[in-house]
Amino acid sequence: MTKTSLSRRLEHLEASYQVANRLAGEHARNLESVIRNRVLEQLSLDELRLLRDVVSARKQGSFKEEMLTTDHRAALKKYGATFDEECRKAGFASSGDLYRRLKAG
Repeated sequence: MTKTSLSRRLEHLEASYQVANRLAGEHARNLESVIRNRVLEQLSLDELRLLRDVVSARKQGSFKEEMLTTDHRAALKKYGATFDEECRKAGFASSGDLYRRLKAG
């Protein structure tokens, strides 16, 4: 009887842990969206256009790194630095920390 009761409690704890992880993952994904929006608000219209060009080329399969101009590289660098900064403001160590938590959830 004790073993069955203990087993049920362990199963309940494991299920609760899985639910908590799933909720944490959902929260992190929502937070990622908020962070991304904050980053985009900080970029200039020209930087946004340059980033759009890179994303579009990747989607079309025609992206080649050697085709990036200095302006493209600068826009990508600013996006990355701003994203890291916003992740730190949100309580993560870095963008890598955010993505590790997303992967875990």
